[in-house]
Amino acid sequence: MHNTEYSLILFTLLGQFSAGLIVCLLVLNLIRKSGTGNDTGMLTRKGVYIATGVMIMSMIISFFHLSSPLSAIYALSNLKHSWLSREILMVSLFTFLLLAVSAGLYLDKVKMKHLRILLTIASVTGILMVFTMARLYMISTVPAWNNPSTLISFFASTLVLGASFVLILFYRLSSKQPTQDISLTFVAIIALVFIINLINTIFIGPEYHEGNIAFEPEVSIRLHYYLSWFFWFAGLSILVWQTYSPVKNQKLFLNCHYFAFACFFGAEIISRVLFYQSFYRIGI
Repeated sequence: MHNTEYSLILFTLLGQFSAGLIVCLLVLNLIRKSGTGNDTGMLTRKGVYIATGVMIMSMIISFFHLSSPLSAIYALSNLKHSWLSREILMVSLFTFLLLAVSAGLYLDKVKMKHLRILLTIASVTGILMVFTMARLYMISTVPAWNNPSTLISFFASTLVLGASFVLILFYRLSSKQPTQDISLTFVAIIALVFIINLINTIFIGPEYHEGNIAFEPEVSIRLHYYLSWFFWFAGLSILVWQTYSPVKNQKLFLNCHYFAFACFFGAEIISRVLFYQSFYRIGI
């Protein structure tokens, strides 16, 4: 795999994490009423700040893929026909929205009763951004990418990273004991994504095995493939265990959630490496 593709892995994953975090913050605010002084309000502020910082980092990393970063602005001139132009537009718009919401929260210019509206707008923009990211890779001359599997895997990354990190924020910032309703909601989202991703891999996605001509010979396909699913299963198992049989030690409880998030992020990095390794162009 080319060195520049590693920057694309981080760019897409961090961008999807940021979008997923905003979407899951919206879900949390729909479940629990937010206020200026309660746990949900403070968590939302912190979550928006983190999503904004991660999105800025994602944009900076994306420049390492470009031979001339300052020329990226010219790609916006072809919005009608180019998914790259649309991706750049949506990434820029999503980042701008996050910066605006973060600034408003920091300066106390955003009332918490209006926050759901802003989170909804940002969530829709983030979802559209992830969609343009996926469509950019659905090229007719690259069969391994040109199928619904690409869309499914990109949105799976978005939801699992966002949902697992919201749990970390909730239990780190909440003054209350762990509540099962929050855990059940987000663990259910992660479990559903796990099932959809498994079906996607088995029935829709490219075949991940050593004999697939799409893969470069230096990558150990089978090892990477099983390792990614091991991390996925490990992360989900930890969250299910902590939901139904939470440990009493708060520090250990939180560390388990950190470990689960690390498992999911590791699984997504491995899966994204396999995705780029599956590049094989046919035709001219």
